[in-house]
Amino acid sequence: MNVTTEETVSPFAPPSATPAVSINPIDLVAQFHTKFRVPKKFSDLRAKLIAEELTELNHALNGDDRREILDGILDVIYVTAGTCVVLGVPKFEPQAAYDEVLKQLPTIKGELSVLRAQASIYLTTNAQQFSYTAAKDYLNNLYQFCVFLARELGLEIDDNFLAVHNNNMAKVWPLLDANKFVDSKADDGYTLEELPNGMAIVRDGGGKVVKPRNHPKPELSV
Repeated sequence: MNVTTEETVSPFAPPSATPAVSINPIDLVAQFHTKFRVPKKFSDLRAKLIAEELTELNHALNGDDRREILDGILDVIYVTAGTCVVLGVPKFEPQAAYDEVLKQLPTIKGELSVLRAQASIYLTTNAQQFSYTAAKDYLNNLYQFCVFLARELGLEIDDNFLAVHNNNMAKVWPLLDANKFVDSKADDGYTLEELPNGMAIVRDGGGKVVKPRNHPKPELSV
């Protein structure tokens, strides 16, 4: 799929000079993609992955478990950064203006619902609104929403994102377990990738890496 890079009118606020966080999530997720040989081709399933993670975050916001909310925020950032990797977006741009927009919203969950609906608009290649610029700006907007939400709730991103990243980098299967899993999912589009210390299982199309059975959760600081 050839993604056009022509400049179009962005539906989102322009960037400012205020940094969001000190790490670059896209660089870290690029390491993950390289290790697990995630396909570099952009797929419309990326929109589905983001919508799924936003749904999980919405469920977490319905409860009062701060760890689940933080986990949801970090998962959204991770899959958003992964989509940037396959699109060739090098970094997120800080947007102070978006903070001001969010502060005027009736509810945070209202914006989350809007962003979830927009995934299929800006990340589906046959949608009328699809372009590289619009997709890039949507992903940046989604990231800034996560940063804003974490800051409003007093949740730290940098160290916790690194914990999630390190946990993801350990999604390595023993050979026999990996073969059994893929054999049991023969019609669901899974691919085995050989690694120096085991096997990776990658879902075809969207490039989602499957975690091994009994894989521990990352240790997050809430």
